[in-house]
Amino acid sequence: MPARCNQRRRSDHPYTPLNADVLVVEPNDDQRTLLAGLLRRDGYTVRTVPNVALGQRVLEQRYPELVISDAEVSTLDHAALAYRHFVESLGRQRVPMILVSVLPRLADIARAVGTPYFLPKPFSIESLLELMGRALDEGLGPHPHAS
Repeated sequence: MPARCNQRRRSDHPYTPLNADVLVVEPNDDQRTLLAGLLRRDGYTVRTVPNVALGQRVLEQRYPELVISDAEVSTLDHAALAYRHFVESLGRQRVPMILVSVLPRLADIARAVGTPYFLPKPFSIESLLELMGRALDEGLGPHPHAS
C-alpha cells in the first residue's frame, strides 16, 4: 500500500498550510502551472498531473493530503471508469477532494462524487485557500454514489 503523508492539524490562521501535500489534477497546462505556483508560494507541497491516469500513478507512489481536481477530467478521453477508481481510492484513504469547474452543474457532480468541497471557476485564491483549510481540517474523503 502506498505511503500517506502525515496528517497535520492546522494552526490558528485558516490559510496556514503546514506544508500539506496537494495533488492538482488539471488538464489545462496554463491553469495547472498557475495554480501550482500560487499554492507553492503559500507553502504547500504541490504535485501536478494533467489527467486521472497519471493521478492514479501518483496515488500508487504516495497519497497526498488533499486533491484539487477539475471536474471535467472525468469526461475527457472516456475516463469515467478511471475517474471513479481514482475517487474511490481517495475515499478509502480519507483524502479530501476539492472539485473545481466552469460547469454549471458542479454541485451535482460534487454530490455524485461524494465530496462536500467544490468551487466554481473562476475563483479567488483566497476562496480556494479557505476551502482547502476546511477540507484539510475535516478530512472527509469522497464517497461516490452508486450509478
